[in-house]
Amino acid sequence: MNEFIELRNNTFDSEVIPLVSINCITYNHCKYIRDALEGFLMQRTNFPVEILIHDDASTDGTAEIIREYEKQYPWLIKPVYQTENQYSKHNGIISKIQYARARGKYLAFCEGDDYWTDPYKLQKQVDFLESHPEYSMCVHNSTIHYEDGEYPDSLSTKTCQDFTITSEDLLCRWSFATATILCQRSIMKEFQESLYLNGIYNEDWFLALMLSLKGPIQHLSDIMSVYRRHHMDRYSGMELYFLNKRIEVLELFDQISDNLFHYLIIRQINVTKKRAMLQKLYIKIPFVKKFYRCLKNVFTS
Repeated sequence: MNEFIELRNNTFDSEVIPLVSINCITYNHCKYIRDALEGFLMQRTNFPVEILIHDDASTDGTAEIIREYEKQYPWLIKPVYQTENQYSKHNGIISKIQYARARGKYLAFCEGDDYWTDPYKLQKQVDFLESHPEYSMCVHNSTIHYEDGEYPDSLSTKTCQDFTITSEDLLCRWSFATATILCQRSIMKEFQESLYLNGIYNEDWFLALMLSLKGPIQHLSDIMSVYRRHHMDRYSGMELYFLNKRIEVLELFDQISDNLFHYLIIRQINVTKKRAMLQKLYIKIPFVKKFYRCLKNVFTS
C-alpha cells in the first residue's frame, strides 16, 4: 500500500493485521472525546491502523459518543466499556486490557482529553522508526493548552530541530505529552509486568524510561498534537500524591536499570522529596488559616 488514505475512508478487512494500534483511555471526557476521535480518523497513512478505546465507566455521556463513532467505523474503532471504574483500584488492569488486545507492530497513545492535529502524524513517526529500528520510541512537539485560561498556550519544546533523547535526558529534564508517543510493541512486552505494578503514576514517563534502556528516543520538531492541562488544586493533596508516586517510579527504575543511573536518580529523588515537603505546607496552610479564623470568630463574638 503506497497511497496515503484517511483512516475513516480506509475500509480494510478487519482480519488484516494493523501496523499501528492506537491506545486511547478515557473517563468523563464528553467535552473532549470527539476531538480525540476526529484526530484519529483524519490520519492519512499507507498502512492499516486499529483504534482501541477504553472507557472507564464514564458517567457524563462519553460512552454514548464513542458508541456513535463505533457504529460508523466498526472496522476501526474497538471500544471496551467498563461498568465499574478500574483506575480507582490502582491495579494496572487498564494497561493489561489495552496491551493484551493490541495487534500492531507499534503502539500510539492519546488520552481522551487530548487530540492530534497533523493528519500525517502517525505516518511521519512510523516512517522514522521503520528506517531506524535501533530506536525504541518516537515522540514530537506539542501545544500545551491550559483549560482554565490561567496561562497562554505554549509549546512543550522550544527548539525547532529534531533531536535524540537518552535515559539521562529523561531523568534530568525532558518530558513529553502522552499523545506524542509511538513505540515498538515488541519492546513493551519485555517489561509489561513492571507497568502493571500497583498505582504507578505517570505511566508514560515510566514507559519512556524503560524503553530508553532498549534504544534511544527520537523527538521530532513537528507540532502534531494538543495536550490539555486541567487545573489542579494544589490544596487538594493530588499534587502531593503525584510527587510521592514519582519517587516510587524513580526507585523502581533504579532497581530495573541495575543502578546504572543511580547518582542521577538519587539526585532527582532528593529534589522531589523537597518539593513534596513544600507541598505539605501548601496543604496545611489553608486549614491553619481556616482554624485561626474560626477561633477568632469564637473569641470576638
